[in-house]
Amino acid sequence: MAATVQRKRKYATGLMLVLWLLAASVTGSRQGDTLINLVFFPLGSLLVGAGVIGRIWCLVCIAGFKNEELITDGPYSLCRNPLYFFSLLGSIGVGMGSGTISLPILAVLGFAVCYPSVIRFESKNLAERHGETYLAYRQKTPALFPSFKGFYESADHTVRSSSFRRGLFDTFWFFAVFVLMNILYGMHEIGVLPVWYVLP
Repeated sequence: MAATVQRKRKYATGLMLVLWLLAASVTGSRQGDTLINLVFFPLGSLLVGAGVIGRIWCLVCIAGFKNEELITDGPYSLCRNPLYFFSLLGSIGVGMGSGTISLPILAVLGFAVCYPSVIRFESKNLAERHGETYLAYRQKTPALFPSFKGFYESADHTVRSSSFRRGLFDTFWFFAVFVLMNILYGMHEIGVLPVWYVLP
């Protein structure tokens, strides 16, 4: 059941990325060289970078052990779902890189639709697997938005390279979509691609 939920989450995320790029291929931004565009692109780049680095940090701690051990240190001492938090940062960053206000908002809305049910299911699954240990962890650690109050890191972690590699490939897509989206918007600006609709 858990594997099925994870597959559905990945399919939904992949579908969102495809729809995002399709939207970028037919829409333009009315921001031009306004202050919003000048601020959004570098800030979006920083958020994508933070999202990618954060996801890699999570992978170092959990790759290959997600269904075997309850990981509660490093990023998992900040919140129970740091992979999803850093994915949200990266998604907002990709949206901001478009120079529009609409796409970052759509990123947040898409996350709000797809992920709360996944988080609830995973929490229930972990409670069944780890019992009181997880319940104590859940009580003191926020679900999504980090708190540094209980932060700690262990001295070392064992990393399973095959799981880490697969996680890195998933993380790569943030960079890929960010670059492809900006190529598409650049093609709109020079007239190579037509603009069907201008986003605010």
